[in-house]
Amino acid sequence: MKRVVMVVGLVALVASTFALRATRDNDQRPLDDVATKVLLCATEMADVCADLGDASLTVRVEDPGATLARLRSGGGIDAEAWLTPRSWADLARLGAQSSGGADPFDSLSETLARTPLVIIIRSDRRATLETSCGGVIDWSCIVRRGGATWAEIGGPSAWGSLRVGVDRPERTTGGLVALAQIARTFVRRESFDARDLESISSTLDVAAAALTPPTDKTALDTMLERADSYDLVLALEAGTRLAIASPRASGQLELVELEPITSADVVLATMAGRRVPIEKTRVQQALTTNGWHFLDKTEAGVADAATLEQLVARFLQAWTGR
Repeated sequence: MKRVVMVVGLVALVASTFALRATRDNDQRPLDDVATKVLLCATEMADVCADLGDASLTVRVEDPGATLARLRSGGGIDAEAWLTPRSWADLARLGAQSSGGADPFDSLSETLARTPLVIIIRSDRRATLETSCGGVIDWSCIVRRGGATWAEIGGPSAWGSLRVGVDRPERTTGGLVALAQIARTFVRRESFDARDLESISSTLDVAAAALTPPTDKTALDTMLERADSYDLVLALEAGTRLAIASPRASGQLELVELEPITSADVVLATMAGRRVPIEKTRVQQALTTNGWHFLDKTEAGVADAATLEQLVARFLQAWTGR
């Protein structure tokens, strides 16, 4: 009987030893082999990433500017990949190059989809602004009319001044692309760099004055909460159509597409030392389901990272002084 007990005890001991070893081995496996992976998503990708999350993929959403700040501080991000508009990935790489650091990404995908910058305008004010702009609202007219009184523009004095809303460019893609669009409008070229900004320095000052300094809340959210907060806002098209069709908008807002088009192009940035955690075709499907477009042959129209960095710094300084 003692012999049987000893054998059973030995078997149990061997089994527990293998179990412990297996647990240790699993703990020491590379992160890429762990079943549940993490996909970090820029705020603008929130609806897209909600469709992508499952038992094997955890999604987290944060402002791309916050992610950029962590990457530039050397803190890194605890995720396999970052789904973000390309400009933020370019800014992260620029930061690494400037500081002599390593590339934060193992790879950057091709552009998966894009969405253009548009304006959302109060329906009762669109015709007045169109008339003042010569029949068609364009980017130049918005900048030149922004901040002027509606009486000067041709509307009732009771409307006050033309308030143009924009998101924070150091934190959101909508704000970043808006500044790129403004610069592109006055440089008058699709491709431009930091040197071109000096030639339109005074115009950029006018543009900064034309825009209402942004707050932590997106301009569109503020407009939906209180229609009289802005007369028009600059926003990315993806997700915007649904927002202005919602009961919150009360039929008071309209989306207007302007030429030339400047867009936010989405990429999947795989972090250094990690592997792509999801099929790109699945990401593209979720993007198109949520209002992002497949590529056409036009350029995005967004400046390079160094130029964007200068633009953001210039506008933030102008707004801080007001």
